[in-house]
Amino acid sequence: MAKDNITEALDSTMDMVDSYQRSLRKESKKAFQAGDYRSTSTLIANMGKIESLQKQLRAVQKDWGKINIEIGGVKIIEAPKTTKKALRVRGKRTPETDFRLPILQTLVDLGGTAKTAEVLNAVEKKMKKTLNEYDMQPLPSIPSMSRWKQTAQMVRIKMVKEGLLKSSSPRGVWEITAKGKRTI
Repeated sequence: MAKDNITEALDSTMDMVDSYQRSLRKESKKAFQAGDYRSTSTLIANMGKIESLQKQLRAVQKDWGKINIEIGGVKIIEAPKTTKKALRVRGKRTPETDFRLPILQTLVDLGGTAKTAEVLNAVEKKMKKTLNEYDMQPLPSIPSMSRWKQTAQMVRIKMVKEGLLKSSSPRGVWEITAKGKRTI
């Protein structure tokens, strides 16, 4: 794997962690406004853990950018020239929260259950005006997959944990729960 690919993978990971942190912030605000102080406390504690992780990731990014390997005076790996550019794209990815409703609506439209490819194709059509150029770029680690598809699949995992999608669905099949239908 080229050094630039690792730099981009670290940046992508940082984007996902940042997005998750923003989601937790929104959820803690909702819980607080609803008077659910126990959930608010739990969410804030998790935000602290994620903040610590973010600091560690930034340190790894910084250290990775400093690595230069030379053998016999020939540079084998050197610090990528795209590091600053890659850092500027942070935040350009469509937020995960924007995927939730289109995924749920798509599953309802498809009868409550569908294969991953069907769901993603329909979600792409629903989000055509929302997805940006950055979302459409291929992942450095999986060039055949667009960034937005990975984001949608990450959102699916979170929605399964929240009980909005079934965890017992066969591999490659997404299925909405009664709770998910009520969310729409």
